[in-house]
Amino acid sequence: APEPALTPSTINGAGFWRGHRGLVLAAVFAIWSLALAGASCDKKTSAQPAYNAPPTQTANPVVPTVAPTNPLPGVPLGDLAGSQKERLVALAAKLPSACGKAHSLQTSLTTDPTCKRSVFAGRFVKRLASEDYTDEEIQKKYADRYQAEKRYEFSSAGVAFQGLPNAPVALFEFFDYGCPHCKDLRSILDDVLAEFPSEVVLYYKQYPLGTFPSSVTAAAAAIAAQNQGKFGDMHRTMFYNQGRHSPEDLLRYAKEVGLDIAKFKADLESAKTRQMIQASRAEGEKAEMHGVPTLFINGSQYEGDLTYDDLIDWIREEVTV
Repeated sequence: APEPALTPSTINGAGFWRGHRGLVLAAVFAIWSLALAGASCDKKTSAQPAYNAPPTQTANPVVPTVAPTNPLPGVPLGDLAGSQKERLVALAAKLPSACGKAHSLQTSLTTDPTCKRSVFAGRFVKRLASEDYTDEEIQKKYADRYQAEKRYEFSSAGVAFQGLPNAPVALFEFFDYGCPHCKDLRSILDDVLAEFPSEVVLYYKQYPLGTFPSSVTAAAAAIAAQNQGKFGDMHRTMFYNQGRHSPEDLLRYAKEVGLDIAKFKADLESAKTRQMIQASRAEGEKAEMHGVPTLFINGSQYEGDLTYDDLIDWIREEVTV
């Protein structure tokens, strides 16, 4: 039969479907096939992007820097300018070993670990150089400290002391209650003893010069207070009231620290007290002292500046070696 004509009624009706079913199915299949083709991963036309290697390094490679070797091991040099460092190294090359060996201080620092004093000696020289001492002055102070052959022994019997009697470092201080420098040193020594409570013992040796009013009487008052176990209290009180050491002042201080006044007066005037003062002075004179305050550390006369840093470094050396 002839194919029916396409009219609006046949397009919208069942007749159109019956007459043109094959044509419609073919068109739908074609559209579905195109949709699937667009969602697929065709290896031929959609290959994975190629791996891009990082660009070749063209800059010069970074070479790790190596810190320069310290020519004086154990002695910090980072805070010194170039010329200061050169001067210190040159001094260390001239100065002898701090341990009495047949080589220089620099050799001790670089090759002789058995000489434990060398590090302290190097720091000592650095400190002097930073304080603008000349090379000649530094060599003299170095010799006084590390090459002095004289060591002194002092009696500790009946001498007032602070610390442990069997401590490895023994300090003997010769002083005068009228001396302003002795007064300044007192607080420094208190700090030293606080820093080394079991390593240092300090013995107080009376050495009244006679140039200050009432120095001898003040020394006698300290011994009289020691006889009653109050040396420390009287010692601090008399330094605090330096220049006010008249008999009336000393009697008032004795009352303030809680002494038996009758015994204090008797000991103040006793021949035994005066003998103790004279014996202490004789020991200082034998050690060729040139004034007060003078310190001896394990028998060697202290030659550094009377500052906490200088003194504490010397004591650390004695504790270490």
